[in-house]
Amino acid sequence: PIPMHVAIASIKESYPGRRQIKDLDGFEAECLKFLKTLMRHPWVSAERPKYIFHVPVHIIFPEIRDSYAAKIKHPMDLTTAEAKLLQGAYQSAEEFISDISLVFSNAIEFNKEGREIGEPMSCAYYEAATHLLKYSRWLSLEVLESCVVDCNDSPIVERGSASNWKLTKRNAEMARKEMEQT
Repeated sequence: PIPMHVAIASIKESYPGRRQIKDLDGFEAECLKFLKTLMRHPWVSAERPKYIFHVPVHIIFPEIRDSYAAKIKHPMDLTTAEAKLLQGAYQSAEEFISDISLVFSNAIEFNKEGREIGEPMSCAYYEAATHLLKYSRWLSLEVLESCVVDCNDSPIVERGSASNWKLTKRNAEMARKEMEQT
């Protein structure tokens, strides 16, 4: 595999027309704030990540390229989500959050079978992704507060590692309760 910093640079270069961070405003600026906060989580921090969610799986783990592609139809990683945000590809904060949740949902799905048989790497990634999915849900609902709407007819995510959620006040309340219990 190539070094992570080289992979990150390569992904960013593959998205032409990226804007400068200072040029973002509105929901995009809020999404970037959320992403930067998420990236400070000790399990994700780029300086010494405990788990690697920054680049596509096949770049860091080329030996599982085929099995990953067979299970995961919509791969996503944190650097790609950031590059898409800087390119202006998202129409709403929920679209961005959906891609972030996809990063962790994919890790849960891919590692589920390995966890069931006790494979150590699968167990570690499954547990980390489950935690980070819950954490990112809570964080999105806190940091993207200006994007949170009061919508009573949207599905509520009561708890657990739900792979998607709406930016609603009801979901924010549930995410806070879940984080307090963790």
